[in-house]
Amino acid sequence: MKLSDISLQMRVSPLPSLSFVSRGTLSPYAWNPNDGLSFDQYALANDQGIGRITQVNFSTTFTLASKKSKEKIKKNQQEISEQWGGDYQYYAMNPHEIIDFEIPWKVNITHTWFLNRNTNVSTFQEERFTQNQNIVVSGDLSITERWKVTVNSSYDINEAKLTQTRLSLNRDMHCWQLAFYWTPIGGQQSFLVRFNATSALFQSAKLELRKPPEFL
Repeated sequence: MKLSDISLQMRVSPLPSLSFVSRGTLSPYAWNPNDGLSFDQYALANDQGIGRITQVNFSTTFTLASKKSKEKIKKNQQEISEQWGGDYQYYAMNPHEIIDFEIPWKVNITHTWFLNRNTNVSTFQEERFTQNQNIVVSGDLSITERWKVTVNSSYDINEAKLTQTRLSLNRDMHCWQLAFYWTPIGGQQSFLVRFNATSALFQSAKLELRKPPEFL
């Protein structure tokens, strides 16, 4: 079973302020219908199609920003889609989260619905899938030409509680960027200082100082 799950992504933006993103993973291996466990044969060889969806989510994002800023977000999405890498793929799907000092301010409101296949053998027959929903409010504000403050806060609808809030302070240094990240709320409270190159060619050139999350 050397193949990883196959990742699927789709983004649709019918309006400059509105975008829909869907992600999913497909397992190519066969599975036992009684307990849901996969085994070392392909699904195609067991008349189970090309595989099965293990998880999927749907996100709807509404962005508040000036008309000029929305045009810049669209331009960023088109440019970053030409790059390869995990971070680039993420931001190609979520260009509203890119830190751009040419955008003076923006606010994003995102609702996400998650559906995951239940891997617990004891409860598989009763509950084949688990689901959850959350709302994320994020945004950034340029306090000077080269300093920007960002905030990202997540609310779990099922648990009815705030799950995580992250604040950051970013400094534009032309070819370099300095950032301070602080997560004061949630199960992954941490602190990070990052100094990295902004060029895609030198994306691995970075220096980090972090205090890891403390799990209680």
